[in-house]
Amino acid sequence: MNENQSPWGNNNRPTNPGPPRPWEDDSYRFGGPPPAPPPPGTRPTRRLLRQNANWVCLALFLVFAASLVFGFVMGQLFTLFPGFIDVMVGLSPMGVGVVNMSMFTLALLLPTLLILHALRIPLHIAFPMRRTPASTTAAGVFCTLGMSVVGVYVAAMLTMMLASAGVTPSMPDFSPPTYGVGATIVFLVSLSLFPAVLEELLFRGVVMQSLRRFGDPFALICSSILFAMLHRNLIQGPNALLTGLVLGYFTLRTGSLIPAMVAHFVNNLLAGSISVIMVHLPERYAQILNFSVIPTYLTLGAIGLVMMSLQGGYIPLRQSLTSLSEWKKYLLFFTSPLALLFILATIWETRQFIG
Repeated sequence: MNENQSPWGNNNRPTNPGPPRPWEDDSYRFGGPPPAPPPPGTRPTRRLLRQNANWVCLALFLVFAASLVFGFVMGQLFTLFPGFIDVMVGLSPMGVGVVNMSMFTLALLLPTLLILHALRIPLHIAFPMRRTPASTTAAGVFCTLGMSVVGVYVAAMLTMMLASAGVTPSMPDFSPPTYGVGATIVFLVSLSLFPAVLEELLFRGVVMQSLRRFGDPFALICSSILFAMLHRNLIQGPNALLTGLVLGYFTLRTGSLIPAMVAHFVNNLLAGSISVIMVHLPERYAQILNFSVIPTYLTLGAIGLVMMSLQGGYIPLRQSLTSLSEWKKYLLFFTSPLALLFILATIWETRQFIG
C-alpha cells in the first residue's frame, strides 16, 4: 500500500460495461491532505490491518452476542412472567415474525454502525451506490443463482464426508408457515429483503470496503470467509462462501452495492417462494418442481457468464501496493485477538448444528 495515500485507498469506481479503465482515486480528499510518509517497512500496514481486523471481528462477535442476549432475555421473561408465554402464544405467526425481524435488524445494523464509526469510514466509501446498468445487475443475479447450486453440491459432498465419520451436520429451521397470507409475506420479507439489505451493507459494504486498502482480492476473500462463518453451520457455510465471492466481485466490478443487494434478494426470495409453494403442492408436483430448480439455476448461471463476457469479461481486481504477501495478510488478520475470539465463537455456535 502506498502510505502517501489515505488509508482507504480509493473508491474503485470502474467504468462498466467495457474493458477496465483506471480507477478513480479521490477518496483521500475526505480527510484533508495525505499524511506524511512513514518510516520504511511494513509496520504501519501491519498495525492498520490488525486494527481493521479487531474492529470488524468485534462487530461480528456482537452479532453472535445479540442473538444470545435475545435468547437469554426471552428465557428470563418466560421464567419470571409465566403469563408472557400466553402473550407469545397469542401472537399470530405474523406477529412473531415481526419480532424476529426487529431483532435481526438490530443485530446487524448496530455492528455495521460500530465499524463505520470506529474506523471513520466515509459513507460514500463504506456504502458505494453507483448507478449500475440493468444488464450488469441481471448478470450478477444469474451468476449468483448458478453459484448457489455449486454451493449446494459442495455442502452435500461435505455432508456425506462427515456422515462417513459419524457426524451429522444440520442447519436452522426455515420452514415456511403453513397458513395465513400475512405470515407468509412476513416470512418471505424476513428471508429475502432484510438479509439482502442488512447483510450486504455489513459484508460487501463496510467490511469489504474497509479491507480494500489491503488489496481487492484480500478484501473479497476475507469478507466472504467472514460471511460464511456468520452462518454458523456447515450446510449453509459453503453456499454462503461461494455466493459471497460472486456478490463481492460484482460489487467491486461495478463500484456499487446495488447488484449484490438485488442478487441476494432474488436468490433468497426464490428459495423462500419455492419452499412455500412446495408446502401446498401435491407430492408429485412438488418433486417435479424440486428437480427442475437445479437445471434452471445452472442455465441462468451460464447465461450470466455469457452476459458478463459481453460486458467486458473478467475485470482484474486491484492489487495492494503493500510489501506484505497475501498469506501474511490473512495470517495477520485471522490471528488478531478479536479475530481469534470470533473464530472460537463460531466454532462454539456451529457445534449446536452438529449431531
